[in-house]
Amino acid sequence: MGSAIGDALGEPVEERSRRWIAEHCGQISGYLVPSPKTSSDTLLTLITADSVLADPGDHPARLAARLLGADIPTRGRSVKHARAQLLAGRPWWEAALPKSAGTAGAARCAAFGLLWANDPERAAYEAALSTSLTHGHPVATTSAAAFAAAVALAATGDGPLDAAWITQVADIASKFEQGASPGKTIVDRLRVLPALIGQPAESVLAIVGTGAIANEAVPAALWCAASHADPVEGVIAAVSAGGDTDTIAAMAGACLGARNGEAAWPSHLTGLAGLDDVRVVAGRLANQAPVAESTDTTDP
Repeated sequence: MGSAIGDALGEPVEERSRRWIAEHCGQISGYLVPSPKTSSDTLLTLITADSVLADPGDHPARLAARLLGADIPTRGRSVKHARAQLLAGRPWWEAALPKSAGTAGAARCAAFGLLWANDPERAAYEAALSTSLTHGHPVATTSAAAFAAAVALAATGDGPLDAAWITQVADIASKFEQGASPGKTIVDRLRVLPALIGQPAESVLAIVGTGAIANEAVPAALWCAASHADPVEGVIAAVSAGGDTDTIAAMAGACLGARNGEAAWPSHLTGLAGLDDVRVVAGRLANQAPVAESTDTTDP
């Protein structure tokens, strides 16, 4: 639920600047439009979840089949490119847009963290594998691994998300190919976050970045989640930051929701259209027995 709520909160101000949002929206406390809606991030999250629930052992093939039959209203090139390649008869492992390092691939991977909550390294591997269907750059696949691990670790712990949680995520992500120059990898960016918890959001997120590239958006989402004990405040911090607001808020909401449960979200946010579909999928993930066999996560 947290993912969909964050998505709908951030969708009206996507790509706006922090200053614009502050000037036009003031202090955000709820949805910014009368009829809030989720974006393609939530649709892709549900499609990905359905694919892994249908076949945990070959979920990329299931996802490929779903993409062929789905109408996904996205501006992103990666999903469109992959769908075109699949329609042309290419196998799923050859469908990705080369050098695509966007965060949409990571953002749809909360299901892996929930399904393999007791095995965050497995969750990370499966998320990276799924993302490789659409995104061809290691920054995208490793960021997906980091996000899925973050959700898994959030789902099995207690207390507020904190610096130790981020450090655990970075340790898992370090086992994957980084694909960026030193100082700019997803792991490098995650490693600096613990020291920035408690610092002003405007300063931190200006440093981390809130763009649609995965090695900005995933660290930004995790910082928002770890810097706010109140889940609503964490998601609103992501919305207020500007940039890829819907995706970053969705990922922050997924982590905070995994840790705090449905009760964390007040009633003025849970009347969102389509949220019942999200509840159904979340329930299926919670009831699905995890796959037991281990998987090598060193070369996703």
